[in-house]
Amino acid sequence: MSSLRSLVVTTLVLVANVSSQDPTVELDQGIIQGSVGSTVSGVTFYSFLGIPYAQPPVGELRFKAPREAPSWAGVRDASTVGSNCVQVEGSVVYGSEDCLFINVYTPQLPRVKHACSLLPVMVWIHGGGLVSGSGDPSLYGPGYLLDREIVFVTFNYRLGALGNLNITLNYLLGALGFLGLSHSEVSLNNGLKDQRAALRWVQQNIEKFGGDPARTTIFGESSGASSVEYFMLSPSTSGLFQRAISQSGSVLNPWAYVDTASAQTRAQQLTQLLGYSAEDNNDIYHFLMGASSENITIQQSNVTTERRASEGLAFVPTAEKETRSGGEVFLPAPPLEILKSGNFTRVPYITGFCSTEGKFLVSTITSDTWDQINNDFESFLPYDLNLTIGTTESQHAAALVKKTYFGNETASIANVEQYIKLLTDTLILEGAAHADDLGYLFTTSTEHEELESNSSELTTVDRLVTLWTNFAKSQ
Repeated sequence: MSSLRSLVVTTLVLVANVSSQDPTVELDQGIIQGSVGSTVSGVTFYSFLGIPYAQPPVGELRFKAPREAPSWAGVRDASTVGSNCVQVEGSVVYGSEDCLFINVYTPQLPRVKHACSLLPVMVWIHGGGLVSGSGDPSLYGPGYLLDREIVFVTFNYRLGALGNLNITLNYLLGALGFLGLSHSEVSLNNGLKDQRAALRWVQQNIEKFGGDPARTTIFGESSGASSVEYFMLSPSTSGLFQRAISQSGSVLNPWAYVDTASAQTRAQQLTQLLGYSAEDNNDIYHFLMGASSENITIQQSNVTTERRASEGLAFVPTAEKETRSGGEVFLPAPPLEILKSGNFTRVPYITGFCSTEGKFLVSTITSDTWDQINNDFESFLPYDLNLTIGTTESQHAAALVKKTYFGNETASIANVEQYIKLLTDTLILEGAAHADDLGYLFTTSTEHEELESNSSELTTVDRLVTLWTNFAKSQ
């Protein structure tokens, strides 16, 4: 009896020691050591941050599709996030091209809890207009979601001109990140291909974190929501996810796609802004290979989008063809064409919008805004109307649409609510302000009042988190 008691005590001590130490997971790449955290309600979870899911896209790999993840010797520290991808905040450029990192949060580890059942996996694709953002827990913390017995994953992907470049060379297509560069040695839509590489990493590794790869839900907001839909349209993503949620974004939004000719024009415009005026596309390619990521990131915000206010984002996905080093094609045709063909992935799907999406842009209103509405309303017409700006047909359509929102009144601060409706319909769809829903799904490092247990806000958190996670758990 005493020996049995001794065995029980020894076992309890062993389990306690394993649980209290920083957790480790052995991947094919190598061993990682994470950290222990707790949710808002006190549930313990394990976090593994800054795991490389692809080779750093630096040097000769700048314009290439993501390559297989690197390995390492010894134990890699996974207690802190990796670098953000290069982006600009105000006038300050920060981040690194070495940024393809993934973060995993799990309430259970097979090594710690031996007979555990695998949990559903929820993979978040961040928004930010394809020029900013990251999977950082200061923005998308797991403090609510991990109460619901799921495994949560976030990651970074290449942004802006370092994500998608398009310049026609020898009639072959390619890309840098989200600035479209066409060349036999480069790849197009690299930001989306990074996302695909992250999902493939999840399929290969998530079981070691207690997650079920066969029950993976992808979800995203704004440009991340359009990425979710791009995954549904791409022939190269089959089997990487079983459910999908898009919040405040779609591939059919006018800002989410650009035709290849316009993508090339924008890439050439960026090159000129960087001070290079050569017309030979091969020279342009080599120039951009040598340009600093800081200069590219600063100048990309100065690239215009063919006068259409409804487009807004200069560097976004475009249709592509196979190239020598571009990896698998992600988007073989325009989104609308793929949808009309019916040749896309059909999975259980939730999509929705906040009630006044355009309200988040009110702070950007200037006197020039009202001048543009009153004197150049054609720029607000969506590109898929296929109207040429300046023609009688385009001007007539602009007059009709403007009257729908403003009647016979002059646009001004007095009818700003009508302007919000215009922005909502033009940039997103009708649907609380853009991104207001995120605070009810994720914990953040932003200072805010502590929610009272009986508050309507906490009730909304409970409802939304329950809805999303139950969807991920459903069979």
